[in-house]
Amino acid sequence: MSVEFTAPDPNAEVIGTAIRTVTLALGEAGQPILAKHDIEEVDPEAWYPMQKYLDFFRDLAEPDTINAMFDLVSIGQKIPETILLPPDIQTIHDIMSMYDAAYQMNHRGNAGNWHYTRLGDREIKMVAEKPYPDDFDYGAMFSFCRKYKPEDARLTVRIDESQPVRKLGGATTTFMIKW
Repeated sequence: MSVEFTAPDPNAEVIGTAIRTVTLALGEAGQPILAKHDIEEVDPEAWYPMQKYLDFFRDLAEPDTINAMFDLVSIGQKIPETILLPPDIQTIHDIMSMYDAAYQMNHRGNAGNWHYTRLGDREIKMVAEKPYPDDFDYGAMFSFCRKYKPEDARLTVRIDESQPVRKLGGATTTFMIKW
């Protein structure tokens, strides 16, 4: 069961290259919040406690933070530029079917999971059972799909609001992707 902003394993870790997305998306504006959680001068090769990174996201997502949703989506959109990926990715189905493997490559310990279901040639259901915020996940998925979609395709990525949603207390969030 996933709870937003709470690592499933207190010993879970995230690789520094994934944390660097904060600086790429927010510039120096994200540094004070990272520093508040003892994440400073991020080494892309080092491993950091996942819970501290999630605490950063919790602070960034506070309701009184003016640009929280935009900041979370922006950070997610930088993920394809920084994280480790399995080789031979050429299509949206390739990246989404390997999404959990890519997620696990950038985490150690129990960090949660992604579940992929192919619904058709140009339709996918992705279920997030992990503690990162939905807006961050949306940004990452949209950016990956945009990178691997056919040039002439119109892309939509949306949260299936008929299913549980983590930011509303659900254990999972379901994303629907069409192109």
